[in-house]
Amino acid sequence: MPVASDWTQNDSKTVKKYMSENGFTFFDMNDNLDEIGIDPETDFLDDLHLNTIGANKTTDYFVRKLKSLNIF
Repeated sequence: MPVASDWTQNDSKTVKKYMSENGFTFFDMNDNLDEIGIDPETDFLDDLHLNTIGANKTTDYFVRKLKSLNIF
């Protein structure tokens, strides 16, 4: 299983294609960091993990996204 540091844009494209072909929705949050409001200087605990502030921003964005698609 890949870990975040090994994950590439190509991996995301592959998963997104597979999910689409099988009727699922795939959200790559890395594509929406500006929209989410993630600030790399203040919203990360380390190079890979969001801190509480970044996690809250991401959760709020994800809930809004799900609601806009009538999933939640």
